[in-house]
Amino acid sequence: GTPKMGFLKGQVTRVDSQGCEVQLEAGTLISLPLSGASLSVGSAVTLGIRPEHLEMATPGQTTLTVTADVGERLGSDTFCHVITRNGEPLTMRIRGDMASQYGETLQLHLDPAHCHLFDTDGVAVARPLRAAA
Repeated sequence: GTPKMGFLKGQVTRVDSQGCEVQLEAGTLISLPLSGASLSVGSAVTLGIRPEHLEMATPGQTTLTVTADVGERLGSDTFCHVITRNGEPLTMRIRGDMASQYGETLQLHLDPAHCHLFDTDGVAVARPLRAAA
């Protein structure tokens, strides 16, 4: 899709029956509800997130600190291009208008339910099966 998924490098810090935990090079520690069966502590991984799943953080959420770069207003959406602390570019898609200033520090929410995890070969880490309702 356009814009493309954003990717953040990290390292697995915990694997258990609840999922796995990843320390991103960008500074965020995130717990993910993914099957860590193919991973081990210390494994290098890449977290992927789509632009429409990034949003401004509110207190208590898992946050990623970024710096605003360029904003593109495209009809009903605004694409806000941001840079992580370690230089990784991301794009977030916001409904409506977002007034951020170039160089402004922003706190983005990383929703674990919308994060994808890839191993060093680019293979997606499996999501656990959900029980039928």
